[in-house]
Amino acid sequence: MTGYKKFSDVTSFSRGVDDSEVKTLICDFFLSCFERDDVEKVLSFILKKVRIGGTVVINDFDFQELFSRSQQFEKPLDSLNSILASKTKMLKSFLDLEATKDHIVQIAPGFESQEENFNNGTFTIKIVRKS
Repeated sequence: MTGYKKFSDVTSFSRGVDDSEVKTLICDFFLSCFERDDVEKVLSFILKKVRIGGTVVINDFDFQELFSRSQQFEKPLDSLNSILASKTKMLKSFLDLEATKDHIVQIAPGFESQEENFNNGTFTIKIVRKS
């Protein structure tokens, strides 16, 4: 893809992107790779890189949904493992849509949610920077 850069960690992202430079930012199963206490700091850091009118899409596991859905299966642990093993190798925190949305509201009031959905134990939030 032309004009796109891929980063796998905060350090390279910090070095490669100036504040208010990003038009579109996609975080695929990125936030859950951080300790729960660090998620808000990481969100704050990456959101300041987004310009006004820019879009952020966050895809990650929704553990509230995963845990409640896993109870429906005969072997809930096997069910969870199969979903998680296919998506991550470095899971460090358990997130969900509502908690992630709450973090964004607290640290980035200039962002507005445009889309939220669930799919097979994951959530997607699409937000746009308005100010």
